[in-house]
Amino acid sequence: MAPHKSPRNRPNLELASEAGASSKREIAYDAFKGVAIFAVVAHHVLGFSTRRFADSGTAEWWTYQVLNRLTHFAVPSFLFLSALLLARSLATSGDLRAFYSKRVMGSLYPYLLWSLIYCLVRAYIGNETTDVGGVSVPTPLSSLNGWINVFIWGKASYHLYFLSILLQMTVLLPVFVWMVRRFRANWALLIGVALIAQLAFYLANANWRGVFEAFVPYTGTSVIWYLLPICVGVWCGLNRSLKQDDNGWYLGVAWLFAIAGIGVYLLMDLTLVEWDGSSPLPWYYNNSVRDLSLMVNATGLSLLLMYARWSSLGGGPAVGVVLLFGAESLGVFLVHPLILRFLGGPTVGGIFDSLPGAALWLFVFLCALSIAFVAATSKLRVHRLLFGR
Repeated sequence: MAPHKSPRNRPNLELASEAGASSKREIAYDAFKGVAIFAVVAHHVLGFSTRRFADSGTAEWWTYQVLNRLTHFAVPSFLFLSALLLARSLATSGDLRAFYSKRVMGSLYPYLLWSLIYCLVRAYIGNETTDVGGVSVPTPLSSLNGWINVFIWGKASYHLYFLSILLQMTVLLPVFVWMVRRFRANWALLIGVALIAQLAFYLANANWRGVFEAFVPYTGTSVIWYLLPICVGVWCGLNRSLKQDDNGWYLGVAWLFAIAGIGVYLLMDLTLVEWDGSSPLPWYYNNSVRDLSLMVNATGLSLLLMYARWSSLGGGPAVGVVLLFGAESLGVFLVHPLILRFLGGPTVGGIFDSLPGAALWLFVFLCALSIAFVAATSKLRVHRLLFGR
């Protein structure tokens, strides 16, 4: 006769199921971040390559321009995922003090540290210094307005504005959660309201820019610029767990958003590339519609990335690389512009000038050196010091 299993000895199938679901979610999160961080690095490489490796108007130049636009989803998608995870965390704990101390400080420290690092790089490598009272200081920090731009609006380097927006979103997250909970049972209504609100903001900003800039000098570096992906991300964090077999109609909407959004965005943004300012823009061009189309595309892609069947891809090397970059996405994000500055210099950059497919080689080397740097910080036990985690 088999021995009786006490509750203590019985396998906890509920916990095992939760652990499996948690594992799938972690894979999905890292895969999402991996794809997004590759898009960020590619975006910066393509922008550099357009200026360095291609002559204006050539097929190669246009290829870089189109590919560059295809990577513009990265920042709003990162905000979507951050909103999802933060909303889930806040809804689970309900402790605002713990939420702010952990989440805000977790982003604030690397933001301030790397803002200072990039100011020093600009000063002592880029020779951007200004004499203040007989002392040579980094030009971005030579005035009160400069300090505000650097540490509030993320202007120490061209990529740090993302962390400024992330901090704004984290501080305001309880407000977003409160608003989105009004739509708990109606995802379609939330999408509609968020779309209308996003377009209304873009139109208002376009027509009364001076009024907005009196309070927010860089509206594109404000959380409301990304209202649509943030609201949808919060909704997903509050209402939907990751289900690999969930093929609801919302996935059809995600595909529609992703395809229609990028179609409209490419048409309008590439039209702006060709425009020389000497004639009116074509009748179909509208800044607000262009900006909205990017948010629509990014929201659709974010939903597709979030609910993709990542676990079915197995554990091949390609998937492993994506997951590795996803797990270390913050470090790669922070350091890669510094490495790109070195790779694009006159000495090292000359090597890439002579290579066929220079942009691809630059992308590969930049990714490899960035992840190697992050790995080295772990080996040297300075990872937390540099990245706050």
